[in-house]
Amino acid sequence: MKRAIKWMGVALGLMALPGAALAQEGRRGVRLPATEKGMERNISVMGQAGVLTHTGEAARLTTPGAAYGVAVGMDVVPWVDAELGYQGAVYQTEEDISFTGSQYRVLENGGQALAKVGPDGLMLEPYALTGLSISRQSVIGTPGLEVPVADGTRVKLPVGAGVDWEIPTRGPGNLRLGARATYNFGLNDAGYTTLDASSTNQFLGTVQLGGTW
Repeated sequence: MKRAIKWMGVALGLMALPGAALAQEGRRGVRLPATEKGMERNISVMGQAGVLTHTGEAARLTTPGAAYGVAVGMDVVPWVDAELGYQGAVYQTEEDISFTGSQYRVLENGGQALAKVGPDGLMLEPYALTGLSISRQSVIGTPGLEVPVADGTRVKLPVGAGVDWEIPTRGPGNLRLGARATYNFGLNDAGYTTLDASSTNQFLGTVQLGGTW
């Protein structure tokens, strides 16, 4: 659990980077220029990387690991964006839950649909998010019966907050840098043979890099 808290601190520290950089330039709240047709840019493509850790009883069974993904977002109505994306993660089981001291690699691969609520058209855009995430959990190898981590399809309710920093360029699109913290509430107990859904919650902290058009 102490290791999980440490990684959560690292991820939250990364969240401060875009805002700190923007504050140094004194550009907070500056509105972006509109496109030639008078409409603001409304499509984004972002690569994601960060850390994922369990926060419930599953934190005793698994180590923190790496998270990665890609997402496509679009303005739906003022203050509301929709985002569809791939989300992956890799971590390991803890040594002390196996009779032999072996660790097994765990992979998660899945997709998520999110709604983001926040102001549009600013260089610094804070937002809140929620949606639905479904991922396939796969354990590499053949753990003993004493290791309660297994293959399964996990369903999660992500709730979180983030910030995007949009940097104007001379090209047809703008550069976008972002960071977010997400808490995934487990909605089923798939993947863990001895735990209920509430024990499989996760914390996910990521930074994003991409562009808008």
